[in-house]
Amino acid sequence: GLFLMAACAIVIAAFTARRRGEVLTIKGGEPTEDDPVPRALYIDDLGEPWIWTYIEKTFQKWDRSPIPQVVVKAIEVLEALTESTRKKNGSRSLFELDSLKGESGPKFRVIKAINFFAEFVKVPLLEDGTKWSFLPHQFRRFFSLLFMYRYKYSETGKMEVLFHQLRHFNMEMTKRYIEEIYESDMLKAHSKHVVVDLMSAVLRGKRKAFGPGGETMKQHLDEMLHEVIKGSEILSGRENPVVARKIAERVMEKLHIEMVPFKW
Repeated sequence: GLFLMAACAIVIAAFTARRRGEVLTIKGGEPTEDDPVPRALYIDDLGEPWIWTYIEKTFQKWDRSPIPQVVVKAIEVLEALTESTRKKNGSRSLFELDSLKGESGPKFRVIKAINFFAEFVKVPLLEDGTKWSFLPHQFRRFFSLLFMYRYKYSETGKMEVLFHQLRHFNMEMTKRYIEEIYESDMLKAHSKHVVVDLMSAVLRGKRKAFGPGGETMKQHLDEMLHEVIKGSEILSGRENPVVARKIAERVMEKLHIEMVPFKW
């Protein structure tokens, strides 16, 4: 029960960006006269799922956030897991289990639980042989990283969208998150991947490169292409995508600069 509850808490935190205290506020079952708080899972008129949580730090009120199907499943699992405990104790909390003994009742301790879960699923040790210490806030940052990784070059990837989802006090807080995210190895690798794709498309004539920067890039690509095909007897006139990617990667290394593609 503890591991299943921990897994659900991780899924909810990682894919909603809700804080630890906010995740723990979610309720099961329908509202009652004594407890009018909405059920955690809410489906709107368009059939889209949302989660109701209490936004403790900024809004200080109940609010809903859009969620993917994996979070829907996590809520449903928690409802099934805690059903007997909730009936027995007259509670609607989705993080209470009779098997979890605490001083004031069946208590779920998030940090302890997610680190027990990490041991259970055998998370690899760090290079120095120590264990990584998981904290709930790391999943909130993971959400931000995932958001920027997926939507960085689309209209969806606006700072305002992430700002609202995180329910920050002000935009400066969100900017700080994003600055840290841009420094992450994951996003750097993604940015390089995007640039290499763009450059290989230019090399194959599938995309135009405009402006002084584009002309310089095209010149380097052509020079590198000449080096690669030197001594070849047969040329198709149209570069193989795999070869084009390798040439683009070599140009990236040769230029020693970070190229940032704009979404347009």
